[in-house]
This record gives sequence, structure tokens and C-alpha cells, in this order.
Amino acid sequence: MRAPKDAIGISPGFGNIQANVYRNDGTEDELQELADLHEKDLSKDLTNLKRLPDETINDALFFHFRGETENKWQDVYGTLAPEAGDQVTVTWDFNKADIDRKGSETLIAQIMPTYKVL
Repeated sequence: MRAPKDAIGISPGFGNIQANVYRNDGTEDELQELADLHEKDLSKDLTNLKRLPDETINDALFFHFRGETENKWQDVYGTLAPEAGDQVTVTWDFNKADIDRKGSETLIAQIMPTYKVL
């Protein structure tokens, strides 16, 4: 999914939603375990990696990581969908040349509250 376009018609980034099988009951301990796995993987590719406070979005608890590469800002949200037996990850990538960090945070804050785990 593309982030909204700016005044001259350029989208500064995009979001990617992935769902993968992950047997779970949706407990906070299981979400923490999943977050730990993501943190290990993300730390290989991102600098200034930070885990932000968990967020409840439409009744689903998400972990949230924020980091960057030389060219992009990245935010990663993850949650569990126990009814489906899945993990769901939403990854946002924004081009540093097109938007500053505050701008990327503003766009994410507008879009993430519309997400609903089905």
C-alpha cells in the first residue's frame, strides 16, 4: 500500500502487510516472544533501532519498532491473530529524500488506526 501523495503527487513511501503461520493463543507473552525474534532480525539491517511502547489498534495489541538505513526510515508493527493462527506484520518504508522522520510518523499515525486484524 502506498502512503498518501504529497502536494506535487509523489508518495514518499509504502507499507507492506504480511501474514505468516504462527501458532499462538494471542497472549502478551507470545507477542513478546515474537517481538524478540523481530528485534533480532531488524538489528541486522537497521541502525538506531528502538522498540517503542506496544499499541492497541482496533482491539489488537501491536509491538512497534523504529529504525533507519542510509536511505529510508522504517517502522515495523507486529501482532498475533490467534483465530487464524497467524502473525501479522506491517512494515512502513519512507524515502529520506522525500520526507523527514516527523512527516513519516504523521502519515503512519493517520493510517495505522484504520488497520483491523480479521
